[in-house]
Amino acid sequence: MGRAFETLVLLMARVRILQRALRREERTLERKGKTRKLQLADGWPTITFFNLYLASVHVLIEAWDDGLFHDDHVYDLLKRGDRSTLRRFRNGVFHAGPYNSDKLIAIYRKHREAQDWADRLLDAVTAFVKRELARRHVAAIPRVPAQKRG
Repeated sequence: MGRAFETLVLLMARVRILQRALRREERTLERKGKTRKLQLADGWPTITFFNLYLASVHVLIEAWDDGLFHDDHVYDLLKRGDRSTLRRFRNGVFHAGPYNSDKLIAIYRKHREAQDWADRLLDAVTAFVKRELARRHVAAIPRVPAQKRG
């Protein structure tokens, strides 16, 4: 499980970073919408992070499958989720093609549902990783306090 687990951890970290960036952009867009009428250009950062987030969740799923990991909660989420739609979406995001294709539009139409499922899946994989690290007695890397500039 060595390299497969390391890969899973790194991909999980990347997905978590993208999730946080997406949430930050959603909050920014919501604040802008309170003070003025939004234009399509206002939403591009949010759309970009949404695309990258869901596409990267699919890559995380591939790493999960390749590593032959086992966790009942993750398995249940994967069984209930629409993996094939997520795969088509990932392909649509990272391969040249029309960005208004039916495959992408289908995801955008149910974006909240897809995003909520991806969030739950990421939380389940994160919980699995934390349990696995604890089982292996791997301690978290302590944070080095920031040095004061004077």
